[in-house]
Amino acid sequence: MTRSSKGFSAPVSLRVLRLLLLLCGAWLAGAAPAAAAQAPMHFSRLGGDAGLSPGGVMAIIQDRQGFLWLGTEDGLDRYDGYDLRHHVHDRARMGSLPNNWIAGLAEDTAGTLWIGTDGGSVVGLNSATGDFDELPAIDGRQPLEPQEKVRVLRADREGRLWVGTRDAGLVMIDRPHRLLQRFRHSDDEATLSGDSVFAVIEDHAGAIWIGTDGGLDRLDPATGRVERQQSRIDLPVNALLEDRRGDLWVATGAGLLRRAGTSGAVTVFRNRPADARSLPGDHVQTLLEDDAQRLWIGTSAGLALYEGHGDNFSTYRHNPSDMATLPDDNVISLYEDRGGLLWVGTKSGGLAKWNSRSWSFGHHAGEESGVGESNVAAFAEDSAGTVWIANLGAGLDAIDRQSGITRHYRHQPADPYSLPDNRVTALLFDRAGALWVGTMTAGLSRFDQHTQRFTPYHQDSSESGTLGVMSLLEDSGGGIWVGTHGGGLSLLNAATGKFNPALLSSDRATALALDRSGRIWVGTDGGGLCLLDPSSARITRFMHDPRNPQSLGANTVYAIRVDPLGQVWVGTRGGGLDEVQGSALEPASISFKNYSESDGLPNTTIYGIEASAGGRLWLSTNRGLSRFSVDSHEVRNFRSAHGLQGDEFNFGAHYRSHDGELFFGGPHGYNAFFPERLQFDDIPPPVVLTAFLKLNEPAATAVPHERLRSIDLGYRDDIVTFEFAALDFASPEGNRYRYMLEGFDKDWVDAGSKHRVTYTNLAGGRYAFRVRAANSDGTWNKAGLDIPLVVKPPPPRP
Repeated sequence: MTRSSKGFSAPVSLRVLRLLLLLCGAWLAGAAPAAAAQAPMHFSRLGGDAGLSPGGVMAIIQDRQGFLWLGTEDGLDRYDGYDLRHHVHDRARMGSLPNNWIAGLAEDTAGTLWIGTDGGSVVGLNSATGDFDELPAIDGRQPLEPQEKVRVLRADREGRLWVGTRDAGLVMIDRPHRLLQRFRHSDDEATLSGDSVFAVIEDHAGAIWIGTDGGLDRLDPATGRVERQQSRIDLPVNALLEDRRGDLWVATGAGLLRRAGTSGAVTVFRNRPADARSLPGDHVQTLLEDDAQRLWIGTSAGLALYEGHGDNFSTYRHNPSDMATLPDDNVISLYEDRGGLLWVGTKSGGLAKWNSRSWSFGHHAGEESGVGESNVAAFAEDSAGTVWIANLGAGLDAIDRQSGITRHYRHQPADPYSLPDNRVTALLFDRAGALWVGTMTAGLSRFDQHTQRFTPYHQDSSESGTLGVMSLLEDSGGGIWVGTHGGGLSLLNAATGKFNPALLSSDRATALALDRSGRIWVGTDGGGLCLLDPSSARITRFMHDPRNPQSLGANTVYAIRVDPLGQVWVGTRGGGLDEVQGSALEPASISFKNYSESDGLPNTTIYGIEASAGGRLWLSTNRGLSRFSVDSHEVRNFRSAHGLQGDEFNFGAHYRSHDGELFFGGPHGYNAFFPERLQFDDIPPPVVLTAFLKLNEPAATAVPHERLRSIDLGYRDDIVTFEFAALDFASPEGNRYRYMLEGFDKDWVDAGSKHRVTYTNLAGGRYAFRVRAANSDGTWNKAGLDIPLVVKPPPPRP
């Protein structure tokens, strides 16, 4: 988002106008300890608009191929990252689901996917046919009655299935050994504490723990003996979890309980309405410990994360005005896939996913992190390591990264030494340690940290009054250069308070940078790029020329960066990234090498440029962040799903700290991260065939398309289409593909994000269709998909 839409020029967007109206008025300044920061979670949603079956998402599992299966109240869905394949009961077809209410999913040691239903028993997916087969009888006995209502389904390490029912107890099905056993409740203490079984888990020692409507039980599979745990836990149990430490967590309708694995001592966690750090709700429905040993708790009042000490929880809820929050507070299922994604099933909002690696991007979302508001415009850092953050509407914030204390500075009409305008647009610490603060309508101020006073320096315009500040720079001699909106570029004489203007090609100076020769590069809004020699006041202007590919990419420049090797880089609006060719000492010889979407950039508007180790540039754009390798020109792109504050950033809102931490800000807060500490998905994604079509219709095959190992075509099969998918769900739109029909294509075809290809009029002969895929973090599966293809030749003519 450009600041021209935030108040520097008309028309102002409605969104920004509403923001400014809400934030206008007086703000108090003061220092206070910031509340314990709760890391924001950016959820992506998968709901009915994407084809998800209606009703709550009751169960989630990823099968061995990599497909994600979702059990809902109205059918079973298979997700490949792009499409949902819906399975429902069909009375007219044998092999369909017996019931649409899917209560449980499990995959056994043989790789069979089992589906537990409400009133339709348990069925297994036949991978050879794609049908759902009933459980076979064991010694003439049916494992379950046809109408038994399954509530939980688990497969243990021995290949046994454990089926919890609504009112008929627990059933153990050992298909490899043809054993069948049912456990019921009775007055005998060695029986289940209740016949309604809602939770079953296997602990590290192989014991089976059972949660019923009457409490908690432990079962020894070797002896079949049941031990009731009612002396410690006699509440109806909704879910169970054994964590890595061996503690048992018990979800109930009256809170969360932890049973210590060593002592057996029970701790109870409840909601305390006056304490935002307590459990969000007492009705706990599902539990998950992820690979990072974080404990997630699904309740009817939101998703909670246990912080591992005391009784503190972080809570994440639905916000109707924010699509990046949970779609519904009523969380009924949780699952972590092999790529580390957290999947959250809700009662009425469908499915949400969260990428745990997103936290390495350090998203700070406004008030949640102690920052007054989320629309971040600029950063600065003082000698003590305090980070100063400019907000478009909420003033200035100083965050002590060590203590967590945040100091807020707001305009106070009665105090002439307060911040003059809450719309702060630019920041600069000079070498003397003074902070220069540029604002949208009150010009420039100098802040003294010792006196805590702002001293204004007004640069007036006869037409518009005090000019807005767009950029700030200190030159090698200590001079402060001020880029304004409406007054171009000026040099401030701090002793006299006077501004000496420099004649530019535009009255809007958007970006400033000092190169190694002492020259100043000036970006403008619409007037191209200017090179200023302060010693002679000579200005050289560079403009875009559509007839010259070596000219500037576009005439509006938002960012200029001199990298550690002295190379000058320019970010433009709509023209991509420009590398300056030539020397500032010989301006007439300067040309530009341009990089745009054809080179892998996600967008041609570059708002910010920062350099990191290893010869890399980080670029903020209208479509996320990009990491650009100066040597290889390789580009890796990151979007909201990776943990960014949003896909859209603000110009001027970028900074590299003294210790190499990068900051990028936008309309929804900011990201602060060390590039070398970012977490990437280095697991190659499975590649599968998701559809095979002849003449644009799904082809009839002996096995499901994803199980095809070879394909035979007749000579009349003129048009064949392959659809394929990399089963990595972090950011499917960022997955990349290469394919080749060996025997037809001469080389690999770079398909980008397209996952469908059509071939026509293939001559008779032998071929092989091959696909390679990369996930959104750029990790390639080099083995990929390989399917032999035989096309029969036409019969000889008589």
